Amino acid sequence: MIAPTRAVQIHGDGILFQAVAAATDRLRTDHDRAVDLFVVDGVDRADQVLDAARTAYRDGRDFLPVYPTPRGVRIGPFTVAGHPGCHHCVRVREGRARVTGTPQRSALWQGLYEGSVTAPPPVLGPPVLTTVAALVTDELARVARGAAPRCADAVLEVTTANLAVSRHRFIADPECPMCSTLPDDGPEAGSFTLVSRPKPAPDDYRARSLAAEHERLLETMVDVETGLISSMTVHHNHPMILAAAIGGPACCTDLSGYGRTFSYPASVSVAIAEALERLGGTLPRSRRTRVRATFGELGPERAVEPPTLGLPDAPPHEHAVRYSPDLPVEWVYGYSFRRGGPVLVPESSAYYGSHATAFGLESSNGCALGGNLEEAILHGIFEVAERDAFLATWFARLPVPRVDPLTSADPMTRLLVRWLERSTGSRLHVFDITMPEGVPALWLMLVDETGRTGQPKAFCGAGAHLDPERALWSGLVELASVADATKEMVAGDTTAPGLVADSDLVRSMEDHALVAASPDSWDRFGFLYRRDEVVSMETAFPPSKRYRPATDLLEDLRWIVGRYLDSGLDVVVVEQTAREQAAVDLTCVKVIIPGTLPMVFGHRNRRVDLPRLRELPVRLGYRSTPLPPEEINPYPHPFP
Repeated sequence: MIAPTRAVQIHGDGILFQAVAAATDRLRTDHDRAVDLFVVDGVDRADQVLDAARTAYRDGRDFLPVYPTPRGVRIGPFTVAGHPGCHHCVRVREGRARVTGTPQRSALWQGLYEGSVTAPPPVLGPPVLTTVAALVTDELARVARGAAPRCADAVLEVTTANLAVSRHRFIADPECPMCSTLPDDGPEAGSFTLVSRPKPAPDDYRARSLAAEHERLLETMVDVETGLISSMTVHHNHPMILAAAIGGPACCTDLSGYGRTFSYPASVSVAIAEALERLGGTLPRSRRTRVRATFGELGPERAVEPPTLGLPDAPPHEHAVRYSPDLPVEWVYGYSFRRGGPVLVPESSAYYGSHATAFGLESSNGCALGGNLEEAILHGIFEVAERDAFLATWFARLPVPRVDPLTSADPMTRLLVRWLERSTGSRLHVFDITMPEGVPALWLMLVDETGRTGQPKAFCGAGAHLDPERALWSGLVELASVADATKEMVAGDTTAPGLVADSDLVRSMEDHALVAASPDSWDRFGFLYRRDEVVSMETAFPPSKRYRPATDLLEDLRWIVGRYLDSGLDVVVVEQTAREQAAVDLTCVKVIIPGTLPMVFGHRNRRVDLPRLRELPVRLGYRSTPLPPEEINPYPHPFP
């Protein structure tokens, strides 16, 4: 064995301690910077292990714990003093991972953590002791010769029943009180430098293919014991492959992401990406919010005025407050394209799971993930454009053109339309809801034209993209992925009559879908059918007027941002990337376009007091005068 460059100091007690101490005796010498090796036997010694880890980290010593678990013996993580990724991080990841899965599994592990269930100690016979001692010795030898430890950002687990050795990776918790120190939020967080991003092809709006990286995503993110995602399930649903990435508690809900595509690699990568996007959008995980002030104190030179983001008529729940310019609010920094620099936005608008002062319930509207900053911003704008167009069409009851989806130039689109209609027994109706900024947007709605009992009368989706064909495809995939779930929800529901009769009872996303699916609310869609003509995709989006894609994502981004700036709006970006997204080289953002209609759920939570909503019918040529407030659609929107 190569002589160590750092000494080993062993602490602990018990037969496991004795076996490891004997095996590592030659490594233990006095040294200024030692590796603290802490070894104990009992499964009830978790607090002692954590205390030893804190002491080593505080004193600047590297640390390697060895301790029993209900199924065996765990080695690691190997923690380097001053670096993230410690024993506390493992406990956090493990605690979240193990309360997912089956109810029985969740209840068992929850009981172990709460102390209501006592785990029997593992049997530490000679084979187990020898195996553990050999693994510990090998790990220390790796450290001694400068090789990468197997327990760096990972733990080894020896199962006592069969001596199986498994390795479980984890991502350091950015909020860990022991090994992480988040920087304060400041103007530098809103000071972006956008760079050229050459595209693989002009019609490719992604920097790289996540499907091609699905194995790396699975390896980094998914682990049943310590992973950010502890459960990945995949099943086939007709031509689509549905993947569900489930993690433990994250903010006020469980972490989850879903992928619905036509291949396994794409579905699992989309599911993981969606989970990462949702995690980034819930709470600030890369910086600590430090600005708390009134808008009156900050002024429009430094902050976005909250009413431009849309406010509910009254606080929709007990934790919301009524806005006032004199109300102290928590603010975070974003980048303003109009200002070309930092601007403050309410934390509750930037992070929809924020516990900061809030005026209503927010959503993931405008959150996006990308292979780089430019890509993430571009796709965040697509989502804002999609939801703004849908809501504006609904609340202003715009008689928009109807489009025949079977005139799509893409044979795969036409195939998916036919399959969707055949499998659901409903007819697909598509409407051009493009707003004045010129970003192609489509409203898709599956309609049961035969009045079948127990079937959704209508359910909706939407898509927006620089390419109208991509917008149509996006909406189609969205509908196809939830068609069966919507059918099951409607079949088992008894609440729809009450929701239709009293809009204030509509509080959740599911409530909105149930109202839309009820035959009793069908007449609310009448404004969409004021036109008899159904136009082709080519007529709705003449090729000569379509956006010609650039060879650089930055140019695509500049074009679409320019459309909003030319309309007198701003595009604000809050960078949300934390350690979890950075672990797979992804960037997470929240795009906010003040003045557009934000997608929120709960009828009392809706945001319609925006000048843009009243002016849009005039700008689009549907009215000669602005929309009066009393003519705004009084019913809950039907998205999704």
